[in-house]
Amino acid sequence: PEAIKAYFEENKISGLTVLLDTNLEVKDAFAINVFPTTYVVDKGGVVREKKLGELTAEDLKAYMDKLRWNNVDSQFVIFLILF
Repeated sequence: PEAIKAYFEENKISGLTVLLDTNLEVKDAFAINVFPTTYVVDKGGVVREKKLGELTAEDLKAYMDKLRWNNVDSQFVIFLILF
């Protein structure tokens, strides 16, 4: 958790919630087989985007811009599943 916090601070990333799936419950619930896998979930729990493989900063910006363009609530959770 401290390494993630430091990375966010160093890269000026804010407004994202990070889920640490230490018991692999989310991995199992979503039947994830590709690592990394990223989900963009709105605050209502609706999966808005799914990306298999590496997520670039450009990908993330595009997802966030698309959600804002479509008037989706600006609070979302990004699930980045690493193994």
